[in-house]
Amino acid sequence: MLTVHSIRCDVRGAIAAMARSGRALVRRLVLTAVAVGGAGAPAPLHAVIFYSTADTSLNTTAPSGALANSGWQWQGDWGSFSGTMIGPHHFITVGHAGGIVGQAFSFGGLSYTTTRVFDDPETDLSIWEVREAFPTSAALYRLVNENGRSFVAFGRGYTRGTEVRDPGTNTLRGWLYGGSPGTRRWGQNTVATAVNLGPGLGEMLYSTFDASGGTNECHLATYDSGGAIFIKDGSIWKLAGIAYAVSAYFSTTGTDSGFLAAVFDLRGLYYGSTGSWTYFDPNPAVNPAPIPSGFYCIRISSRTAWIDGVLATPLTAMVTLSNLEQTYDGSPRAVTVTTLPAGLAVSVTYNGSSVPPNAAGRYAVVATVTEAGYVGSASGTLNITAATSGVAVPGMNSWALFASAAGLVCAAVVALQGRRAAGAT
Repeated sequence: MLTVHSIRCDVRGAIAAMARSGRALVRRLVLTAVAVGGAGAPAPLHAVIFYSTADTSLNTTAPSGALANSGWQWQGDWGSFSGTMIGPHHFITVGHAGGIVGQAFSFGGLSYTTTRVFDDPETDLSIWEVREAFPTSAALYRLVNENGRSFVAFGRGYTRGTEVRDPGTNTLRGWLYGGSPGTRRWGQNTVATAVNLGPGLGEMLYSTFDASGGTNECHLATYDSGGAIFIKDGSIWKLAGIAYAVSAYFSTTGTDSGFLAAVFDLRGLYYGSTGSWTYFDPNPAVNPAPIPSGFYCIRISSRTAWIDGVLATPLTAMVTLSNLEQTYDGSPRAVTVTTLPAGLAVSVTYNGSSVPPNAAGRYAVVATVTEAGYVGSASGTLNITAATSGVAVPGMNSWALFASAAGLVCAAVVALQGRRAAGAT
């Protein structure tokens, strides 16, 4: 996933600094994506990072008890990233996860063929339409009271790796990104605040990685992009955010290019990027409390109008024409139209007329889906060729026709010879 660097000079003043960043932040995010995904970058790995343990088997199955039905059942795989089903034919993810129309989205061991993509003009959200129907889908969190609310997060990013320690005091501050068993995991966290990152990025929910967060306290990492966070609204868990970015980079010296890590306390470390490092003094008199890093999720409640508009858009139907080469026999010659999904209502025209032609010639054919809730069309050319001339005699087979023709030829030869013998010319 994308990583955020040089956003803030003081972690505790993160929100104000981000709000002032404007378009400069967009460029930094794009440059970071290139750096992380370029030559020599690690291969995609899978799972969130926990404060409590490096055990890669933790939370690898659906949450239960009080967290039952909290979003696991709506998570699918989009390449190396994740997507969340939000309608019978739509899933949502981040635009920087990429993908092409026709690529398959995987869920429950089945593949769903993408037919169209809708990119949000205000954020990095993308909604993909699929041809086959999903068996279930998540509801959207539409309230704007996310601050302070706990949530369940899902991801397929790096797991916890080597320790990161403050070189001055040798105090544990976090962990580098590490290996993974390749399975989806879930964790918990709390929304610290909502922040608007400006044009092209929009509103985000920001959460911190805290040592006091409990057993399931989690941070997100590279390839967690597109994963979802769910907040409980009454008795129903609803989609509240889509994972977008993490705080980065970090350094123990302030003289290198830095590293990616899940850091729960920045004291004694540097934060920023090459040539622009900020040091956080570990002296309790200067920084008495831990200074955690965090992650950002695109705020769903700020984009519900756009999402609803996409979900209301008619679905794409595939239309195929066949039987375009036919032979004239005096009757109307119609083409064959097939739709996917099957059986959709379709109107067909031949050179602009709805009446199938009955004369030889070439006709421009256009088939258009008229079924409510679908759009789609196909065009082609119907070619009706003239029939081969000939006379059919009832009850006479080909051998009889040949014998009759041979008899006529013989009779003609005999007559001609008789005329020549009589001196005819």
